[in-house]
Amino acid sequence: MKPLNSPLLSSVFFGLLLFILPVSLRSQEPLTMETYLSYVKKHHPFVKQAQLKLTESEVKLLKQRGEFDPKLSFDQKQKTFNGTTYYKKEEARLSIPSYYGITLDATMQQAEGNYLNPENTVSGERLLGVGASIELGRGLLSNPRQTVLKQAKLFTQQAKEENALEINEILTAASHSYLDWYKNYLVYKIFDQFVSNAKFRFEGVKIRMENGDLALIDTIEARIAYNQRRLDRENAHLEWQKKALNASNYLWIEQEAVVINETLYPEVNEEKFFQRYTTDTIIIENHPKLRALGFKQNKMLLEQRLQRNNLLPQVSLHYQWLSLIHKSRSCLERRTR
Repeated sequence: MKPLNSPLLSSVFFGLLLFILPVSLRSQEPLTMETYLSYVKKHHPFVKQAQLKLTESEVKLLKQRGEFDPKLSFDQKQKTFNGTTYYKKEEARLSIPSYYGITLDATMQQAEGNYLNPENTVSGERLLGVGASIELGRGLLSNPRQTVLKQAKLFTQQAKEENALEINEILTAASHSYLDWYKNYLVYKIFDQFVSNAKFRFEGVKIRMENGDLALIDTIEARIAYNQRRLDRENAHLEWQKKALNASNYLWIEQEAVVINETLYPEVNEEKFFQRYTTDTIIIENHPKLRALGFKQNKMLLEQRLQRNNLLPQVSLHYQWLSLIHKSRSCLERRTR
């Protein structure tokens, strides 16, 4: 951590900081609560870490959505020996899984050779097949692909709520530190005014003593009161700087920890503050923690539904339409599997 008021680093580091910070954070200007919290939310390492968890959930959702992408495959087998082609088989397949457990597929087959298995003989032409399959028992109401995708969506929503909860906790702690800094700054300003009043009184008593209106003891008493006020102001100043250091724990700029020095002072618009941070009604159901737990519960219910569906018998129906393509003519053959 690099203190801005260090005798060795203040001139160099603060000069560089002027190019990094916007106008609102430059020297001799107030650091408002809104600006302070915006930098906490944008640059604090814990906030970025919470964002990484949200990104991870979105990547998992994208991965599960990829399970429903069409799959294209091509298979070729060939055997040739001593100039004789024993067999040559080619098959191209396109499979399209759907959300509700129905799978569409299309195939293109071609086989030839002197020692070809009879079941693969299609007169040297191509065999086109288009079909679909559906689960009538296990997998009808719930299947693993569908369940995992729903859970991934719920996990993303849960991650958003947990992300908001973690960010709110950091912003809450940062707000308390800032308000402590602001409170002690006001206390320092009050004691500074006390010092001015005590100094004015001391100078007045001193003039009256010189004119003979007051005794010397009155001047001594006024000086003691003036010095006591100066001591109180110094203690208030130290406490103000201590709270500034606490507020600096949440302030990061471009991955660099920054310490607030005396060139910046807190400023709070109390009217806007009470409008933003007070409420007459509280909707407890909208709390991020409760919403995150609700999404987690829904994921468990989906898993329970899948396990119950796995108790059903496994019954599947597959239909395939076949067409044998010739050079000069085509014939149609239907087969049900």
